[in-house]
Amino acid sequence: MATQYFLKAMTAIMLLAGSALALEQVKEVPPPQSWDKFTILVAQFHTNVIKDKALYESVNFRGFHIDRSKPDLQAFARETQWPFYVDHAADKGYLHLKEKVRKEMTGKKPIQIRPNSLADPQTIDAMKQHLKINIGSAKGSSVFAYSFDDEISLASFTTPIEVDAHPLSIIGFQKVLKAEYMNIETLNAQYGGSFKDFADVKPKGYEEFRAQLKPKELGKLNLSLWCDWHSYMDTQFAECLADLTRYSNELDQNTPAGISRRAGAERLRRIRLPQTLQGGAVD
Repeated sequence: MATQYFLKAMTAIMLLAGSALALEQVKEVPPPQSWDKFTILVAQFHTNVIKDKALYESVNFRGFHIDRSKPDLQAFARETQWPFYVDHAADKGYLHLKEKVRKEMTGKKPIQIRPNSLADPQTIDAMKQHLKINIGSAKGSSVFAYSFDDEISLASFTTPIEVDAHPLSIIGFQKVLKAEYMNIETLNAQYGGSFKDFADVKPKGYEEFRAQLKPKELGKLNLSLWCDWHSYMDTQFAECLADLTRYSNELDQNTPAGISRRAGAERLRRIRLPQTLQGGAVD
């Protein structure tokens, strides 16, 4: 019996994972000439490359970063031709939850509506406006790469907050289910449910399933709905990043765009994301 429900859950994962394969892959951007050697780009945290130029050169550092767009640092880059990357190119707080929001949402059992939902076209448009400004100010200089935001995730780092119950996200989930299962009878057979229509299917969070974790019931637990929901959210995240990457390439076709650490997901690898990956800090 336990094997039967395990196989059901795995079937759900494979069905929804298949939808990621339908995503159009992001094109490759040839690396800039500055990528022909190992280069350390120093984040401007407790340091200022303009004031500390001699110190940088004393340890053979000739690279830095610009947060969004900073005229003085961009002028420095044009003068020295030192490579730099642009961080928070899509601004901050869209691709991860800020500290205050994270604290407000942590520990809540129902699936939360994500502030700046990635299913909302207004969120995507807002990020593209930031990209237009920040990439526009760096294009044609010694820019090394564009990073959308740092340490992105659907929530905040690895904080276990389940999102996104935004109405547009729910509708998107239901559309994906209909495309994958084709008819409600097939979905009911997978879920062990009795839904009348795909519009009746609503996601359930981990806490709702955890309540069923009892020693004598483990073999009967069907996680298909939960697995499908998380597979969909991974795909939604990947689609958003792919869209931002393509838009960045339209603005500057010669410079790779990407993300920072902690955002890894199988969906991203399947569509050739990221074009560039911002590394972690060295303490």
